[in-house]
Amino acid sequence: MASKGDNPKVPTTASNTLITLDIDDNTSLAGSPAEVASNPSVLPLTTRHTSSVWSDFKRRKIGNDIKVECNYCFKQLAGGPRSSTTHLKDHLKTCLRRKCKDLQQIRLFGTKKNVNDNNETMTLVPYEFHQDDGRKDLVEMIILHEYPMSMVEHYGFRKYSKTLQPGFKVPCRNTTRRDIMKRYEAEKENIVTLLRKIKGRVALTTDMWSVNNQRKGYIAVTAHFIDNSWKSQSRIIRYPTFY
Repeated sequence: MASKGDNPKVPTTASNTLITLDIDDNTSLAGSPAEVASNPSVLPLTTRHTSSVWSDFKRRKIGNDIKVECNYCFKQLAGGPRSSTTHLKDHLKTCLRRKCKDLQQIRLFGTKKNVNDNNETMTLVPYEFHQDDGRKDLVEMIILHEYPMSMVEHYGFRKYSKTLQPGFKVPCRNTTRRDIMKRYEAEKENIVTLLRKIKGRVALTTDMWSVNNQRKGYIAVTAHFIDNSWKSQSRIIRYPTFY
């Protein structure tokens, strides 16, 4: 047991993300004598419980059986004398409450007061990961660079994405296609709303070209106008193909 005023070191879990727990004087570790005394159902850890995974679980006496309870989602797993810790490590990888706790850590970010300033100030700010934002950025990358949608199913891309953000689930090809169409419908609605607010006139231009190897022709219809802030704007409103 740590003495009063000390900050005990909590071992890291077997997952890729480091867990940081703030433990004060009134908080006790799982299976510690203080917790066992306050809750008789909690069993203390013995010398055979040396794995770092026990920092995320409690041993409880449920009837005549011994169960292991997750500290985050309170799910009870097998914890008898013959039980290993493999199923406990697997549970930590899929525990949603633990993932949320891991990703809402305070991280160090660099900020600049001025774009042209070379001095970067490092500040600690709360960081929270959002799956939807990652999918939007993925769709924007595919559209901007004209990547094939099949890239989201490539092993190398999935491995790289998991290394950058373990919490991000790369969508499949069909889901990516639907996200792209949603982005298209949203941009189309934004252009319609913008053109309806224009008080002046709109000039239309067309660009045509053909691709010999595909035997297809393309035409792009572009709208040019001055917005209400007196800034020149242009938007592609049609992109049909013909044979």
